Amino acid sequence: MDNQGKKNLKLEKIEHLLTSPTPAGADLDAMERLHKLSTLYMTKGELEPILLEIVDAAISISDADFGNIQILDRTSSDLKIVAQRGFPDWWIQYWNQVSKGKGACGTALEKGERVIVEDVEKSPIFIGKPALETQLKAGVRAVQSTPLISRSGKPVGMFSTHFKEPHRPDDNELHLLDLLARQAADILDKTRIEGLVKASEKKYHDLFTSMNEGFVLAEIISDSSGKSYDFRYLEANPAFERLTGVKASDIIGRTSREVLPRHDPAGDRPCDRRRGGRGRLRPGCPPPPR
Repeated sequence: MDNQGKKNLKLEKIEHLLTSPTPAGADLDAMERLHKLSTLYMTKGELEPILLEIVDAAISISDADFGNIQILDRTSSDLKIVAQRGFPDWWIQYWNQVSKGKGACGTALEKGERVIVEDVEKSPIFIGKPALETQLKAGVRAVQSTPLISRSGKPVGMFSTHFKEPHRPDDNELHLLDLLARQAADILDKTRIEGLVKASEKKYHDLFTSMNEGFVLAEIISDSSGKSYDFRYLEANPAFERLTGVKASDIIGRTSREVLPRHDPAGDRPCDRRRGGRGRLRPGCPPPPR
């Protein structure tokens, strides 16, 4: 073969590698999806489109026909579907609340590890149980369920992919699913923590605004030696406004000396009281503002 022939053959091989669904190409697609997922979370911050992207990525990586993601309900300890692709409503209703040991996902939750069912008709997880009929009616013959574990070691959810034919994902696909599971768990755990923080803030705000006692939150101001000499108003509740007649908007962000000039915030006594007629301020009083 002459040099031109060898060159043409080499170009044909490169073209084949670029256009054929090789493992390397599949890996690249998976990594692009993982990158898109992290970017989507940082830019959007909305959970619903991110959950759907996780399901789509899991389906693509495992070359599946259906898929769903569930989160763990902290109250009931059950898995609940929050996003899915390809399933009818009656199937979603059947699997919408899954306890430990039920189906592939419930078994994976119970064991704390991935469960692969290559053929639902031959698996003890489904044989002789109503879940088998439900899977076959939906066209599901195989399923894998991967737990989503937080970095603290606690389960936060599960994603599962389903196949129309008996199937087992290969080792490379399972490795990529593990990478996706790590990222999905981080997102769900961070979202849960942010939700707890918001709930705590709301609880505090509700108490702060509904209490009958006047209440202000203030920041202590100290001098270079660490001795406090004033404070700044940060918050004031409606009861404070009602009891004092002072609007919160008039004091928030201002110091006590700005709100009540010539006042000793530490002792709650006038600071313009002179001592011994010598024109000196009482000890502990700050100098008058200039």
